[in-house]
Amino acid sequence: METQKALTKVMEMVEQLGQAVEEVVEDLVNRVKSAVSDAEGAVAGSGATPKAAAKKTAAKKAPAKKTAAKKAPAKKAAAKKTAAKKAPAKKAAAKKTAAKKAPAKKSSGKTKDELYAEASKRNIAGRSTMTKTQLTAAIRNAG
Repeated sequence: METQKALTKVMEMVEQLGQAVEEVVEDLVNRVKSAVSDAEGAVAGSGATPKAAAKKTAAKKAPAKKTAAKKAPAKKAAAKKTAAKKAPAKKAAAKKTAAKKAPAKKSSGKTKDELYAEASKRNIAGRSTMTKTQLTAAIRNAG
């Protein structure tokens, strides 16, 4: 019974969608007819080609959405510029905070390859996937 209700509801939605599509198509057809009519009138009066006149007419009758779409990239660009101006200040503040929180780590003075060789000698498990810092700590703990 519920399946039948769901099927009925889907059929109603499909019918509504079909009606909406028909309305949109009808609106587009009317716009094109109007643009062609305007272009033909402009051609007759100005001596321009029909194609050029149609482009001018279509540009005049462009929907408002396209204007809003053109403004959107400008807003994004402005937001990027603002973020770019703030970024150096944030980085500098982060460096100062990091410097206060953690004491500087001393480098072992050895390359990762040297540390890996040392870890191999000591048979440290998992050494192939370790970072240089992890290798240093593992060797220190092993020995």
